[in-house]
Amino acid sequence: MARSTSAPKNNENAAETERIIDRLAEELRASGGVDLPHSYFVEEVRLRLAGRDLSALDTDQTVKTLIRGWKPKAAPSVFNAWAMPEQV
Repeated sequence: MARSTSAPKNNENAAETERIIDRLAEELRASGGVDLPHSYFVEEVRLRLAGRDLSALDTDQTVKTLIRGWKPKAAPSVFNAWAMPEQV
């Protein structure tokens, strides 16, 4: 009986994809100049990379493409007003 080796390879690819997304999110966050949660940048990277094959991407070029012209969708004060209750 032949054993399938696709599951471990898929797990490796998934782990590598998560590492790439995390790296891109960190670099986008560092370049953004705003203090938003890491999860915001992870979601931003996922939205921008939707439908692309990450195994074929040159991550250095991808970082430059993602960062070029990036602006947060809302001012940090909007996030702070939503996320942080007023101090009494």
